[in-house]
Amino acid sequence: MLKAVLFVALIAVMIYFVTRAIEAGLAGRPRRTRKSPPRGPLGPDDDQDFIWNLNKKRRHDKDE
Repeated sequence: MLKAVLFVALIAVMIYFVTRAIEAGLAGRPRRTRKSPPRGPLGPDDDQDFIWNLNKKRRHDKDE
């Protein structure tokens, strides 16, 4: 019974040290960050003024 307890304790200590070593190794690396979303329109379909003008022109064309 004592051997089983010592074996489990040894495994727990090994897991602890392996975890600490991995964390220490990762601490020196720069973290990956997500790229920030684009700040301006990427294309005409993202530009609200462009879409508004298109809709305005379509309505104007239908009226004529």
